[in-house]
Amino acid sequence: TYYETVPSTELPLVLDIEADRMARLLLPADEVEAERGAVLAELHGYENDPATVLKDAVLATSFLHHPYRNNTIGWPSDVERLTRDDIEAFYRAHYRPANAVLTVVGDVEAGAVLAAVRERFGALPGGEPSPPPRTVEPPQLGERRVTLRLPRGAGRFEIAYRAPAASSPDYPAFLLLPELLGGSGGVNFLQATFGTEVDGTYLLGKTGVDMVTWFPPSARPYVLTIAGDRGERSAEDLERVIESRLAMLRTQTFDLVEAALDHLLDELIFDIETTEDAAHQLAFFEGLGALDVLLDLPARLARVTPEDVRRAAARYLQPWQRTVGWVESPVATPEAPGEAVSEAEDRRPTVEPASPASPAAPTPIEREPVGALGTPSAGGALAEPVTFRLKAGLPVIFQRSTLSPTGYLLLLFPRTSCAPGQIVADDPVWRHSSYGSKFLLRHAWRSLGVPHLLRACATPSERTAQPPTAPGAAPDPGAALAGALGELLGLDDRSAPAARPRLLVLTGDFDPTEARQRLETAFGDVAPGTRDAGPAPRRTLAEKRVQLGGLAQARLGYAVPAPSPREPAGDAWRMLLYILSHDYEGRLGVEAITRRGLVYHIESAYHCDGDSAWISLSTGVDPAKLPEMRELLQSTLAGLRSNPPTDAEIEEARRHLLGRRLTGAQSNQELAERLARDAVCFGGPLSAAAYRERLERIGRDEVLAAVPGFLDGGVAVVE
Repeated sequence: TYYETVPSTELPLVLDIEADRMARLLLPADEVEAERGAVLAELHGYENDPATVLKDAVLATSFLHHPYRNNTIGWPSDVERLTRDDIEAFYRAHYRPANAVLTVVGDVEAGAVLAAVRERFGALPGGEPSPPPRTVEPPQLGERRVTLRLPRGAGRFEIAYRAPAASSPDYPAFLLLPELLGGSGGVNFLQATFGTEVDGTYLLGKTGVDMVTWFPPSARPYVLTIAGDRGERSAEDLERVIESRLAMLRTQTFDLVEAALDHLLDELIFDIETTEDAAHQLAFFEGLGALDVLLDLPARLARVTPEDVRRAAARYLQPWQRTVGWVESPVATPEAPGEAVSEAEDRRPTVEPASPASPAAPTPIEREPVGALGTPSAGGALAEPVTFRLKAGLPVIFQRSTLSPTGYLLLLFPRTSCAPGQIVADDPVWRHSSYGSKFLLRHAWRSLGVPHLLRACATPSERTAQPPTAPGAAPDPGAALAGALGELLGLDDRSAPAARPRLLVLTGDFDPTEARQRLETAFGDVAPGTRDAGPAPRRTLAEKRVQLGGLAQARLGYAVPAPSPREPAGDAWRMLLYILSHDYEGRLGVEAITRRGLVYHIESAYHCDGDSAWISLSTGVDPAKLPEMRELLQSTLAGLRSNPPTDAEIEEARRHLLGRRLTGAQSNQELAERLARDAVCFGGPLSAAAYRERLERIGRDEVLAAVPGFLDGGVAVVE
């Protein structure tokens, strides 16, 4: 799946990109070798996560024959042995119109889109679609088990049951089973890649163990999985309790099916809050051969009876049909990576780099000059934000959006650490905590009220500290790096959040007058919380190293204090960060990923609390490549001084930041989080026009002036 979200004026550009991707491959041999290193780095990064390693093992045990037993990317030995010719042959066989689905969703005119698509794709050779695998997985006639002995993650479990394909007549009834067990996340695979957290009020939620369920739509029968960490329970006790909950589904016709159906129908609406969601769902289900199921799913679900649900549970969720996986601690210290020799090691073929010559490609498309980014038209899906204060002084930002019949309420609290309840730290604003709630418009005011929200934010004397890592849970290398970066800048200032919110944000398709009245009734007596500014970031260390046991891959990061966005220099620093690194690109991304294959991905972020700010970079890197990657980080930073940013780089950064302002927030949650960040960092909502004006004030002189300070940061390593 490849997708772009851009201002509608840029649609011709992204259609050009996708037409090139489908038919005009250029595959230089040196890029193959670099990409090999990047993909191996990605694979080794997954090996840091015991949950991912266990899932791979459970699926490989559950499926004995069908290719669904293989993980998506493959195994390091596959990647190490692939040749350039292998890759090009795969591309020629599979990247063609007969295997592809193209969807376009947004503020566009259908006839013009079809004409543009025909112009770019109409002459491409179609061919036949790649045939699906012939293999049909036989029924599972007995329980299967796999136990992994890993240096991290003891107590992790995953249980898999065979589940129907999206095109199966059983699919609608089966969809209600994960809903009854723990609450469903809908059918948008893009939104639930790692599973749906089990709600504490559901059958599995009453076990006292944190779990997720995972049931992705599939073209052939796949799996429903239940996974988590056993906590204080024994493995035998937890398996017994989970089986008892599933036995209830197999033997009882629940009165709760109607309520479960209502909730699942709600989740189908949340599946498509944005144009990106809608495009993904259309393409994904068409690719599965089940678009008719997606479009008719609410009607099909409405026909499901409690007896249909019981029959589905009895057919698919029997104990002899499960595959159970556990992670245990190793009995002895394992050999260091690379010391063990595989049976294939002695006969591994030598792969010579292939010739960079490539078959003749079609003539490239003539490009139109890139124009200025547009702005949303008046009268579109978004109204201008409205700000006001409630009776007791709580500030409110309200933005009306007609893109979907949903709403989102966000309460932003000063200070940073999590309290009991659904309060998250440093998200979406650094040094703040937040509570967020999504809802459909028809349920908008049903439960909106102060008590249950503010009970989660107990008074300081009643509040507990951040809960410790659960027994058996592996320390997270990403969190360890984040902590190390904070130490570099003296930011170890976490404290419990204040009991009262600092800001309320509401987004959705509400009547503004009614929204204000309802909020006044629910929150009018809530006085706003106050915030003491924490210490400003300052580099206290040049380097911070952290040791974690059992890692397959190290992590490398950089942190530096930055100007607040309320200062003019803040925009120059953000542009400089983009020039240095953004995801897979920027100077550092191109050199580290595309040219050298040292890492897979580089995360970059600008953190702001309203008074101060800082910048962070982080990436995963194999231990053997850590010295080279660290040297590259330092030399690329120094290159900002010796080889200053060009006018072209600065203009690209400006266009990117504005483009994200126009398209990066579409769902009500995304809108609410951006408004909260704007309120803290800029002092109030910031329009696209105002942001454009800010960015246009930044020229090369301002960016170059940011370079010396940008270089005054520190490096952190998790080994």
